Amino acid sequence: MKRILILAALLLPIAGCAKILALRDQLADPKSAQALAVAKGWAQIVTCQVANLSAVAGKIESAVSADKAIVDTTGKVFTVSSLVCQSLGGTVTSLQSVK
Repeated sequence: MKRILILAALLLPIAGCAKILALRDQLADPKSAQALAVAKGWAQIVTCQVANLSAVAGKIESAVSADKAIVDTTGKVFTVSSLVCQSLGGTVTSLQSVK
């Protein structure tokens, strides 16, 4: 039992390091930096859940080109307003104000 506890105590920090490294890599991605620069100009950020991304990919691409939406590296869609989210066929899951 002691061995399991010692092993767990040694492995938990390593698992945390892997998450930190993955986050670092995601933030270092040029696509993330560009998306962050776009979102800084918005008054609010709407997290938009789109059921079938492939069906509305063209709409999303147009919204991204118009600086009305961004897509992160995991495929999550963020829009400038709930109306934009609804026009993409999505539902608003959260709202955040930009400071």
